[in-house]
Amino acid sequence: MTAQTTLIDKLLNFDYITEFIPIFIVLIAIDIAVALVRKNRQYQFGDTLANLSTGSISTIGANITKGLTIAVYVFVYNHFAMINMKNLSVGWRWIAGLILLFCVDCLYYWFHRFTHRCNFGWIGHSVHHQSEEYNLSVALRQGFFQPQMSWITFLPMAVVGFPAVWLVSVHAFMITYQFWIHTEVINKLGPLEYFLNTPSHHRVHHGVNKKLLDKNYAGVFIIWDKLFGTFEPEEFHPVYGTTTPLASWNPVRANLQHVFAVLEISKLTPSKWEKLKLWFMPPEWRPSRVESCHFPSDADLAQRKKYEIPVVPWQFIVAGIIFALGVGASMESIALAKDAPTGMAVFLGGLAFLFYLAASLIIERKRTS
Repeated sequence: MTAQTTLIDKLLNFDYITEFIPIFIVLIAIDIAVALVRKNRQYQFGDTLANLSTGSISTIGANITKGLTIAVYVFVYNHFAMINMKNLSVGWRWIAGLILLFCVDCLYYWFHRFTHRCNFGWIGHSVHHQSEEYNLSVALRQGFFQPQMSWITFLPMAVVGFPAVWLVSVHAFMITYQFWIHTEVINKLGPLEYFLNTPSHHRVHHGVNKKLLDKNYAGVFIIWDKLFGTFEPEEFHPVYGTTTPLASWNPVRANLQHVFAVLEISKLTPSKWEKLKLWFMPPEWRPSRVESCHFPSDADLAQRKKYEIPVVPWQFIVAGIIFALGVGASMESIALAKDAPTGMAVFLGGLAFLFYLAASLIIERKRTS
């Protein structure tokens, strides 16, 4: 096997997310240090723990169910693949890898757009947008339900003939790429802004200002937004979060907020058809005879106060210890579910979830003094 063959095979069989975790931690530490030096309150203890907790819970769920999702992909690949990519020469494997990256990124664009424009999809994706801060820890904030939906998007790649391990690696690369764009430290990047998704472009995507809603869905390449009419350049500092603030660090509330919101709207219409239709309509859609949705104006957003709770030393220490126990349980759960889900992996995943929930409840404990 030549060195070139080894390189492309490694790139298409690499666990990017796992291997980059130490780098994520270092970059978050640097991001916090820069924020402290600049005296910018871009990190809150409760918000950061909520970001990491929801991300960890999402990863646990994805790892426990990934055996089933990969099995479906492999079944489609084995029975319907049009090309046997494994038999390609080295040069063609490089070309196939690049084609796969562009295809996966384009499919991600459309899935991402779906999650914003359909209540069913927004249930899973809204978690990522709930933080009212914008920093690298927000990149790790993910919804529990999103991975359970997103895998279906990439089944066309099995029909074309891309092996499952290639798809998993390229998708992981795309997700890993998006980590660094969740920062306010980096300004615009000149010519790169024309074709790559950058911190400037993605800050727009997280903005809740009416002009910025549902813009810049890109994963790696911003070209999709420019081609399909959803591009918006960064012209002012956005207000981050969701149109209806979560106002909580609780990971359960974070994942169920939009479920409860849809159910509340559903109660207002007697039509069973509209009750069903509501789940597949955009978040701003309302049934007939129900008051129209009104987005907050820029004036309202200018007056909006971020959700903040003072954390006293004992809460900081106790919540930090419990959160660390959650991290340990989640890492062990993920390791045990690497090849196939086990009862212990599920148990430890549930234990991690309880630790994260407990940490959030301690931080949000009402003080009587």
